[in-house]
Amino acid sequence: MSKAEQRGAEARREAQIVWSRDQQRNAEILEEREKARLAGAEKTARLRQLRLAREAELAAAAKPPRPRRKAAKAGKPKPAPKGGG
Repeated sequence: MSKAEQRGAEARREAQIVWSRDQQRNAEILEEREKARLAGAEKTARLRQLRLAREAELAAAAKPPRPRRKAAKAGKPKPAPKGGG
């Protein structure tokens, strides 16, 4: 093997080591991001559950709505007032 071939092989080995290290670092970063995303999703679900429980509690404690008055029948118009006022 000539010196040029040896230098090329050494450069390839060094590049492979650097590439492997970068790949491992990228995998760790992706794993950390996924953990953070899951933690955020769990927090959101927990807060949503608390909000819904609070809203249900408030709705149960609220006064019942007053019954609505029956609407006038739409088929018969009201007579016009007499005396033109």
